Parts: sequence; structure tokens; C-alpha cells
Amino acid sequence: MTQNYIGTKLITAWEEIASKNTGTSKTGDPGYAVKYSDGYISWSPKAVFENAYLPIGPDEPTGFIGHDVVEDFIVSHEVLSTDDSVTVQATLVNQIVIAQTVEKASLTTFSSGDWAEVAAQRASQLIEAEVTKHLTFLLACAQNGISFPQIKDEDIEFSDMDTEEIFDEE
Repeated sequence: MTQNYIGTKLITAWEEIASKNTGTSKTGDPGYAVKYSDGYISWSPKAVFENAYLPIGPDEPTGFIGHDVVEDFIVSHEVLSTDDSVTVQATLVNQIVIAQTVEKASLTTFSSGDWAEVAAQRASQLIEAEVTKHLTFLLACAQNGISFPQIKDEDIEFSDMDTEEIFDEE
């Protein structure tokens, strides 16, 4: 049976011109050589590769998402202000929109008149932290895989708790 899969992997790649006709690519087409963790090397057309892989840089330590990567992942910001709050909406390269709101009352120190700027900066920092968290999760999946251990019914231990007590409505 055919199935769809989501995959993540940490690879090393470099730009390389196709040396032969493969699939829809012709000799001389731009692309990337891709080296996988097991040493296998393949080739991918430029557009396909750049749509599938996020560069984290040659010097980034494994397990680390740099600030530049986070900034590049955020395509645009929109700031929406009211008298009492500021909301920043950020659109990511994958078209996901993340929003954070900072209330004027939550700011303890600001000079008169600039609270909205401080709130927008704080909301942007919260968005960057959220994007960092998501990209770190993605990197961890690429490094560690996403296979789930097979759990058998006999391996599951149930407590002596009465399940009817858990689900009783009050």
C-alpha cells in the first residue's frame, strides 16, 4: 500500500551542476549534491532542494539554531496597536502566521509615549523565541529521527484506579 510520509533529516549539501539526465533534470541543470548521514550522496534539482531544506549554516554547532536562521525564517512583521495593547503578527517562510500581544499594563518601565514601541519589541522577541523553539524541534527530529518505539499491549501497565471515578461528571 502506498502512503504519504513527512521526513526530516540533517544533511550536508553543496551546489552542483547535473552531470547526467535524471528524471526531469537535464545535464547542466543547477542543483545540489546531497550527502546523508550514512555517507550516501545523491543529487537534487535546485528548486526542489531549496523548497525542502532550511540552511542552518556551515559553522552552526549541531543542535543549535542561530539567530540569523530565525530572522531569515520570518518573512514579514505587521504591528497592530490599540490604546491598551500592541500585537505583532509575523509571517514565516512556510506561510504560518504567529502573533503575540503585549498589554500596556504589563510593561513596568517605559518613558511616556514610547510604550507601544517597547511593547512591539517585546512581542517580536516572543515571536523569535517561539520560532527558535519550533526550529529547534525540527532540528532535533532531523538529528534523532521520528520513529516511535513499538509498544505492545502487554507492556502497558494500568493503575488500580477506578476509571469511572476519573470520568464522573460533577
